[in-house]
Amino acid sequence: MNLEQLTQLANLKKIEQHPLVPIHALTPVKKFKDTTANELTKAITAYIRLTGNYAERINNTGIYDSKTGKWRKGGTRRGIADIMASKVVQHNGRSFSIMVAIEVKVGKDVMSEYQKKVQDEIIKNSAIAAKKQKEINDQQLKDKQENTQKLIESVSNSIISVTDIIATFQKAGAEKEAEAINEQITNTEKNTDKH
Repeated sequence: MNLEQLTQLANLKKIEQHPLVPIHALTPVKKFKDTTANELTKAITAYIRLTGNYAERINNTGIYDSKTGKWRKGGTRRGIADIMASKVVQHNGRSFSIMVAIEVKVGKDVMSEYQKKVQDEIIKNSAIAAKKQKEINDQQLKDKQENTQKLIESVSNSIISVTDIIATFQKAGAEKEAEAINEQITNTEKNTDKH
């Protein structure tokens, strides 16, 4: 998607958000640009949001104090990324949120040492989070396998129990049949003796 298409998408979303306002009465979205870091940051943030994801621009500049005539340090950590974003993805029927930190550079801009440290820390912790998630997934798989095995054993035991019950009924039935036959023989013998 280029910047012109992004601007068109932003205008379409604006129309969707205000269905009762005539199109001619809506102020069009300014065309997105990428000539400065500030403009490109706005475009990236808009793209992420317009595609249904979360993005927040992080204001990491100092604050000018007009009383003292000096700049005060901002409230964010030095080197923090310009944009923090997240996207929910589906994998194997589960939802995962992926966090993305975006440092915007245009032209000859380069990352500061502070920004590189933050980048390294994010990468390190993302790897740790991915490893931890794998351990959780492995444990869940192991638990499922153990539960499946227990279920198989339970069903197997139930089948054995049912088989034993059937055998007991068959044995009881055979004994009753034998008794009935013996009774018939006895009755037949009694009848024969009478004649």
